[in-house]
Amino acid sequence: MLRKMILISTIAVLFSAGALVGSTKIIAHRGASSVAPENTLAAFSKAVEFESDYFELDVQVSADDSLVLMHDETVDRTTDGAGKVSSLSFEQLRSLDAGSWFAAEFAGERIPTLAEALDLALASSYRAGVVIEIKANTATIVEKAVAEVVKRQMQDRVIVSSFTFDHLSRVKNVDATIPVQLFGTITESHIDQVAGIGGEWVGTDGAITQPFLAAAHAKNVLVNKWTVNSAAEMSSLMQLGLDAMTTNYPQTARALMDTTPPSDVQLSQTDVQITQVTLTWTPAEDPESGVVAYEIYRDTSPNAALLIQTVGDTTTYIDDTRKEAATFYYRIKARNLAGLTSLNFSNEIMVVTGSDVEPPKVTFISSFGEANRVIVGFDERVEKTSAEAASHYQVDGSTVSEAHLSLDSMSVILKTAELSDNTPHVLTLNGLIDLAAAPNTQTQSVDHPFVHRHFLPQTAAAWHLDEGDGAILRDASGNANDSDLYNGAWAAGYTGNGVLLDGIDDYGRIPSSSSLDISGNGVSVSLWTKLALLPNELPGSYGPIYDSESDNYVIYEDKNSNELRFKVTTTAGAERPGIPGAKLHAHEWLHVVGVYDGSRAMIYLNGELQDSHPLTGTVRPGQTALIGQSAGSFFKGCIDDIQIFSRALSEQEIQFLYSGAKQAVAVAEQTELARDFWLAQNYPNPFNPMTTIRYSIPTAGFVSLKVYDVLGRQVIDLVHHYQRAGSYSVLLDASQLVAGMYVYRLQLDSHASVKKMMLIK
Repeated sequence: MLRKMILISTIAVLFSAGALVGSTKIIAHRGASSVAPENTLAAFSKAVEFESDYFELDVQVSADDSLVLMHDETVDRTTDGAGKVSSLSFEQLRSLDAGSWFAAEFAGERIPTLAEALDLALASSYRAGVVIEIKANTATIVEKAVAEVVKRQMQDRVIVSSFTFDHLSRVKNVDATIPVQLFGTITESHIDQVAGIGGEWVGTDGAITQPFLAAAHAKNVLVNKWTVNSAAEMSSLMQLGLDAMTTNYPQTARALMDTTPPSDVQLSQTDVQITQVTLTWTPAEDPESGVVAYEIYRDTSPNAALLIQTVGDTTTYIDDTRKEAATFYYRIKARNLAGLTSLNFSNEIMVVTGSDVEPPKVTFISSFGEANRVIVGFDERVEKTSAEAASHYQVDGSTVSEAHLSLDSMSVILKTAELSDNTPHVLTLNGLIDLAAAPNTQTQSVDHPFVHRHFLPQTAAAWHLDEGDGAILRDASGNANDSDLYNGAWAAGYTGNGVLLDGIDDYGRIPSSSSLDISGNGVSVSLWTKLALLPNELPGSYGPIYDSESDNYVIYEDKNSNELRFKVTTTAGAERPGIPGAKLHAHEWLHVVGVYDGSRAMIYLNGELQDSHPLTGTVRPGQTALIGQSAGSFFKGCIDDIQIFSRALSEQEIQFLYSGAKQAVAVAEQTELARDFWLAQNYPNPFNPMTTIRYSIPTAGFVSLKVYDVLGRQVIDLVHHYQRAGSYSVLLDASQLVAGMYVYRLQLDSHASVKKMMLIK
């Protein structure tokens, strides 16, 4: 579990570990609240397990004067109950479930008392302290909390904290030996206040600088920064000499203090496909902080020392050299969370790339939404003039009217005649030229069957984001929700083009619209995004993707919870189901869907439900939609294909948007006509993350090739369209799947074949 959780802040750590001497104290915010429900004994136990110097907790007072632990004034957010803490008796509070909201494994977790938390710290083998934040303002809360500390003789193991200075003065009046901490956006005048009563700490959410630390230390006051959740910020503050940091991820902070480098890497094999080199290696080991990245070195001479890429915790890398008949040398090093790399390079492998002698081949066709739009994807970059010659394409025998090459030169956006919904069509193309050293031209026409699908019912807006230039984001739904783009850049999208936002001042503003002012009992938001930063790496609190100033229905990154969330606000309240940061990957295309159906708010990642919260009522009207911006926060990353629906999508529709709208095209082999059905064992097997599946069909028909997990649940729909007789190969990207056994099933008419395959990660 520890290794999985510390992967949340991978590539951002670029620091020399020599200065990380471990002097910065680690305070687990409301316990280890990234892995267990906040302010519970489970979260405090995890904090101790992760060797936190302190765990922090929030003290409230029940209606019958008991000291209980809860951050909010009400129990609504973190229990199955409702109401103010101060209005409920201890017995009522104790009957609530304070764990299920976080995860099913914590069902039955109870609201603890301050006494129980202090006893847990005393009983633990690792000597953790406790930061007690006084939340309530009752007349005796300070004295009662101090009494619990004194009774256990824990004066040297606690820090009593508050945003209210009077609380700290009262602590010092009762027992001057107990350390105190003033919370706030601290200035030098606050430091003077604390020093004036013999106080020890200030806790701030403001900027930490060397002069600020020096000013505090000159008055014998220590500085704690909250809430620090990214590994990069942790490392920077440690280097600066910060006294303590409060974090939801104490396991990450502890791992950053690792002084042992990871083991060396062993390069095991390479595979060369013309100019693409696939490297595979055995994983390095680092039991202290875990391996979070691998550095890929490539050069044209031995002892490669040119760093070309840093990848995450994987054992495969595909290097698109774009160089034919060239010799390259590769070596690798592992890096741990503390920034230490392997002492030695891996063994070195020499490869020679091949020559590109094949014309470009189609890998996917996307024909969804507008009835006159088709996107064709290729297995390599294609030359612009040939790609944009409309005469090179026909759909159902008719020449297309326009062809535009995408910005990455890997796909072409076609304008066609009107296509019938849910009906097979045939794309024929020839004459396209690749960008090989000796360019290859398609000299024979190739037919590719596909199925067109119109927009799903009740589409309120649809931004395909394929314009490629200009400052208008066009709404293709017909509802006139064209958006103005401010400062953003056009870039390669999931299909065709997309929008790249820099996280500083880039955004799109959507005008007020009756179609987007949804007020019924259902709404859905679907989009593709490539995150530049994981939620806990954000410089601010939020990363708004599709957002608004009114928060009626939005998708955004939330730093404090380390989640990508869907928020929907109704006449009955608001809910924020989220995707945990551990399930997200930066720099990879992710499909996210938020759904409200009148009884639940749900969020899906790549076709799978991740979280669901009960909610009733109708959607609150007044949405003022924005793309990439909200309340001064900006999103950093890419966005493509945003769709809004004035109803709840079904799971089948969500699966279609994820895997069906972009139809994979199996690449036909240049072999003689297949005589039998044949489904080959995938290669390589085991694999991570790419593998090739080959098959043959002796007759034409509607072919289905699907991947299932061991429970029989469909996870990927690889091929689902008409094909002529022949032999085919499909490249499966399983980067979104968990490790384990899978099966793939080929079906045509009454014939079906099944094979097993193993995914390793």
